[in-house]
Amino acid sequence: MRNKGFMLVLIVVLVLLLNGCCCVVCPPIEEQFKPEILISGIKKCDFLEEVRKATSKTDLRYVKDKLYSFTSLEDTEKIFESFDIRQVDAIEKFHSLPGCKNLPFGYMEYSNGMKVYVTAAVWNGKLEFYKIYVDKLVKFSDDTVVTKIAIY
Repeated sequence: MRNKGFMLVLIVVLVLLLNGCCCVVCPPIEEQFKPEILISGIKKCDFLEEVRKATSKTDLRYVKDKLYSFTSLEDTEKIFESFDIRQVDAIEKFHSLPGCKNLPFGYMEYSNGMKVYVTAAVWNGKLEFYKIYVDKLVKFSDDTVVTKIAIY
């Protein structure tokens, strides 16, 4: 009986140690990242004016009628490091993330039909627009081959 008790205690200790978690020193559970909002309450017409400045050569522009918020470029990069833009309903799923409900997220369409996701962020105190790729954000410039931009 004594050996069984000793074996049971030994097994419990080994399981705890092999899992990398000791009862006294467990690592803290990480909270989901929530971006810090730098600018909030921007109306559709004001945001659309910023979109027009960045895409003066684009024919079609769509901006949802809501109040937009913006975060820093660093926080925007953190959001997209863990967000898979290749998933179905990416725009809807993006807006369901903590703190992302009013952040801009949409797409640009090129004349060849290719679409690229886009967002806007604050960098050096100025609102900038970025193309979103799986592994990075790239600032975009006005381009004649962009035929449409839609931001939700």
